[in-house]
Amino acid sequence: MNEYAAAAKTYFQQCLPSRARRLTDQDFVEMGEQMETEALDLADQMAGRDQPAEGHLEKVGRLNRARSQARELVLHEHLFSIPPEPEVQAQLDAAETDPQMDAIRAGFKELQDLLNRVEDENS
Repeated sequence: MNEYAAAAKTYFQQCLPSRARRLTDQDFVEMGEQMETEALDLADQMAGRDQPAEGHLEKVGRLNRARSQARELVLHEHLFSIPPEPEVQAQLDAAETDPQMDAIRAGFKELQDLLNRVEDENS
């Protein structure tokens, strides 16, 4: 399961639990593969061509920025633009001071940290 599949599974389990129950791990794997392909294609487009006076560090920075931006756009398009189920949204709205929501926020932070670590390892 790639990073996109893991992100999809986490998002669905936390924000779309009724839909998550109908999906298999293979469904998430397929979603992840599709998102990864889209992100790689988009990153290539966003990075553009090598610049004549571009040094190695500038090139690495340009490619990393393109990869990171593509990843965020693909995750938003495929996951984060899907609103949580009404029950989850109600919990989120009521949870500004709810300790249980701290655990959910920690889960989202853990997911973001995981995605960042994978991105760093692939750089």
